[in-house]
Amino acid sequence: MKRVVLTAAAAGLSAALAAGAALAIFADALRPRAAGIEARLVKAVEKVLPSTVSIHLREERPAPLFLEELSRLLEGRRFHTAAGVAVREGGYVLTNAHVVREFEDFYVVTRSGKVLSAKPVGMADAYDVALIKVEEDLPPVEFCRFDNVKVGRFVFSVGSPYDLPFSVSVGVISALHRGRLGFCTVEDYLQTDAAVNPGSSGGPLCDLDGRLVGINSALYSLKSGSNGINFAVPVYLLKPLIDKMIEGRPAVEVYLGAHFRPPDISDLQRALLDEARGATAYKVYSGSPAEAAGLKKGDVVLEMDGEPVATPWSLRARLLVKRPGDTVEFLVARGAKRLKLKVELSARDERDPPSLYVEALGMLAERPDDETLARAGAEFGAVVDSADYGGTAYMLGLRSGDVILEVNGRRFRTLSEFAALAEEAVNGGEIRVRYYSATDSIEKESSTRIGRRQ
Repeated sequence: MKRVVLTAAAAGLSAALAAGAALAIFADALRPRAAGIEARLVKAVEKVLPSTVSIHLREERPAPLFLEELSRLLEGRRFHTAAGVAVREGGYVLTNAHVVREFEDFYVVTRSGKVLSAKPVGMADAYDVALIKVEEDLPPVEFCRFDNVKVGRFVFSVGSPYDLPFSVSVGVISALHRGRLGFCTVEDYLQTDAAVNPGSSGGPLCDLDGRLVGINSALYSLKSGSNGINFAVPVYLLKPLIDKMIEGRPAVEVYLGAHFRPPDISDLQRALLDEARGATAYKVYSGSPAEAAGLKKGDVVLEMDGEPVATPWSLRARLLVKRPGDTVEFLVARGAKRLKLKVELSARDERDPPSLYVEALGMLAERPDDETLARAGAEFGAVVDSADYGGTAYMLGLRSGDVILEVNGRRFRTLSEFAALAEEAVNGGEIRVRYYSATDSIEKESSTRIGRRQ
């Protein structure tokens, strides 16, 4: 018996030694490749840092709510820095709109230590990006082609987390086309696990060739720091937004006249699609550019200008950076048929619309009629036409027919005011609504917490 046991032990030891030797050989084989990646990363960081700036408050002022919470956690310290990156010659630096809006009076510091005055040029609040101009030319960062941005690709972030300027963190692209998160009006984020924290706002997210992939904008966490779920505005949106801000044009200025939702299983079956992608038109307005082009309720938009449409929110983000008079081509599935539709986008009507998609809540709101207001006992409200599954409105328990009366204790008189209040609330990290329930015919209240910007 002892001999059998010893033989088995010897065999096990031999197997372990063989496995260890194989692992060592594998590690040796990987070591040169890892060293190559490290050298490439170092070179890319050295390329990007001269284009990056640290943005500082000129005077101390009350910090935003989430920074105040963080201050209490970190022994009363407050953080008054953010980041930006040069994107055009002439001192044009890109950062987040919420940085410029919250900091108001600021200056920048370059990697070489120069202190430069800066002034706002334009803000695209809907996308949470802003352009500032510094008094000295900086080398513009190179832009990456969006078709080279893939899930799993290595990226690095540069920012000023916790007042530590020019900090670099490394990760991968975790996902593309993230939306319905409630951070801003138009969302089609890149998701990354490259660490970002308070102070990382506006910093560049770059690939291993030192090319700009996105601008860090938000993190999803109920705590005060990063937990590996972070979001950046993608590069494909940045170029047209920069042009608009330099020209003084509004970020969102076009009208299509249709609303979209993710395709459900019946849409996919009718269109003979074997994967969930595209955007199903569930409302097409009479007299709109969409109707004039032949778009119909139930059509699934598969491509726009030859590029695949992943989600309704990515389609919306791509549409809204266009200009009045621009023509886009849709490839749509109408049942088993495939049709190409050319749509000429018109100018956006700035008056209060009869319906409005509220990205911050992930819902389509409609203006109430007199009968609805009488039933709800209200002077005005926002009727829930539909709430995206998993969106903030859905998490609040809002369903079709409900009438929203207040947002965080504040009333509103138009759908535009309602959308602005909703965005302000989710930016603050928590939203509370009072609404008339169409199902129960009573007033109710509901609240939820939201992930936060850095």
